[in-house]
Amino acid sequence: MKRWLPIILAVALAVIAAGLVFLYTRGAEQRVLDEQQPVTVLVSSSTIPRGISLGDAVAGGLAEETQVPMNMAPTGSLSGVTPENSSLLAINNVNPGQILLATNFVAELPDISPVSVPDGLIAIAISLGDVQRVGNFLRPGSEVVVFNSYSSGAPADGAVAGDLTTRVLVERALVLGVGESATAPTTNPDGTTTAQAPSALITLGVDQTEAERIIQASLTDSLYFGLLGDGTEITRSNGTTAGNLFN
Repeated sequence: MKRWLPIILAVALAVIAAGLVFLYTRGAEQRVLDEQQPVTVLVSSSTIPRGISLGDAVAGGLAEETQVPMNMAPTGSLSGVTPENSSLLAINNVNPGQILLATNFVAELPDISPVSVPDGLIAIAISLGDVQRVGNFLRPGSEVVVFNSYSSGAPADGAVAGDLTTRVLVERALVLGVGESATAPTTNPDGTTTAQAPSALITLGVDQTEAERIIQASLTDSLYFGLLGDGTEITRSNGTTAGNLFN
């Protein structure tokens, strides 16, 4: 009996392993079938103009129902007109051939009145996080100082090459508008998503030289705003580094 025991155990383990492989294979096949199951989505057949309701767009033939595999239906896709979404308005023009998403429609259109740009200034917009834009305290008419943090290429003021330097980039800039910008999650290589910190679009009124500086710095370095009070005077310096932080 002892001689047959290893053989019996080996056979039992082989049967169990085969069963597990069979169950896993069936599960994988079922997942593939589930992903290929057709689902109904709304697709724009013509341009849907900004401001038209979803119900009117479908009734007017600007969008129609179609079926796509489940794994091709984006998150938030609309499957049809309901009493809850019929009166929602297109926030922007929707081009033909697009799957309609819940984010394409809103209950009330935002005010997009043109920004009033003072004579002699240029309006530019940059996107900044809560910390960099002084939280939620900026308002049209606020004045800000713009700081730039960059990696210096050569030693200066006791710093070493590559040290981070922070300096005043623009002494005074007028805030023309503040608006929330859409922040989409980042898709990681493993398929998971990572939520991004909220940011806001800040529109500034500056002259040409200041616009060039801010745009250049926004593409290569880090910008921080400082909210100016009445009578605040900004003094330019060679900047602050790790080497002179406590000087």
